[in-house]
Amino acid sequence: MEETKVADNIETHVADNDEIVETVKQWDKRLRWFDFKQRVRYLPVIRQVRDACYYLKCALWHKYNRVHVKTMNPTWHDSCDLLPHAMFQILRDFVDKECSPGIADWESDDYHKNARAKMDELLNWWDTYLKFDCCAGYDESKCLSKEERNTPIKDKDGKIVAYEWNSNDYEHQFYDEANKKEAAMEEELTKRMKELVDLRGFLWT
Repeated sequence: MEETKVADNIETHVADNDEIVETVKQWDKRLRWFDFKQRVRYLPVIRQVRDACYYLKCALWHKYNRVHVKTMNPTWHDSCDLLPHAMFQILRDFVDKECSPGIADWESDDYHKNARAKMDELLNWWDTYLKFDCCAGYDESKCLSKEERNTPIKDKDGKIVAYEWNSNDYEHQFYDEANKKEAAMEEELTKRMKELVDLRGFLWT
């Protein structure tokens, strides 16, 4: 009886070894085939063709070197106005497309955690900036009427050659405050743009 058990164990052990050997042979074939494909894939000619195809695909369809600024209309804009919109659009695209779970671990350390929080803070501020209106609250009922607004200037023959624009104390005070609000917001914008530049090292995955 003991001899039978030993014989069965030997047969089982041999069968297991044969299975392991067969598995190793299969993996060896796969690795050889993978190595062959990699060698062919990176042949100079093959690589040049692949690079050319990738270049054409990006030039015609996936234009990664262009920023589609969604917060501005397609008409002409001065560069000083275009720059902040382009910067925050790049940040918005990065957060929407490259910060989803599984792409990057923003909880790995305090540096990445703080950087990710700063991105959201800047985008929230940018949304506030886009809604900002320094002339909000303007009350036309406190302003001069159309007749009082423009005083005609006449030449010696009595012909109107121009109009003098008039305003009252309310308008002077309101626009002075509006200019101060606008200047403060522009100063804050420059500060936020510098903060965004400081995040440049984190904008990759």
